[in-house]
Amino acid sequence: MFATVVVAIALLSPQHKHSHGQVHRPTLTKAQMEARRVMGEHTAIRAGFTKVARTFERKDWKTLRSMLTSDFRQVEPNKVVKNSDQAVAELRRGLGPLSELKVKFNVMDIKLTGGNTATVESRYEANGRDGNKNVHIEGSETDRLRKVGGQWKAAYIRVHDESMSVDGRVVSHMP
Repeated sequence: MFATVVVAIALLSPQHKHSHGQVHRPTLTKAQMEARRVMGEHTAIRAGFTKVARTFERKDWKTLRSMLTSDFRQVEPNKVVKNSDQAVAELRRGLGPLSELKVKFNVMDIKLTGGNTATVESRYEANGRDGNKNVHIEGSETDRLRKVGGQWKAAYIRVHDESMSVDGRVVSHMP
């Protein structure tokens, strides 16, 4: 009886080893394969947002620029549209003078909209120092990403709102 139970468990387990040493893995359904692909893309996209945050902190504008598509556009809450060079230049002006810069993205939603496109909803926060003053920036955005050469890159960013405070006092706000 014990031997029968052991054999049944071995045969019914998701993978089992034959006497010749070959391991058999179960065949995945199309739905399971798609779920794994989606999970992998979500993981890659979240990792990309972490990389962007570290790039901001290092003030590595060249690497940041390489994370944007050649036709990148950013739309601010006041409807001003910027290309990649203008967006990176503004970040350089705004974040460049800050020391002890820490940046965080909270990715709230990811939707794969095609094989090589995705839409991401996120909130961001940056904290740093300008001399002896504490600077805090926060906002939210929708990003449209495109996979180029196997890498997710920002093609379009719509900033919904952004606030900046210095020593706890709001100095600018774009609703």
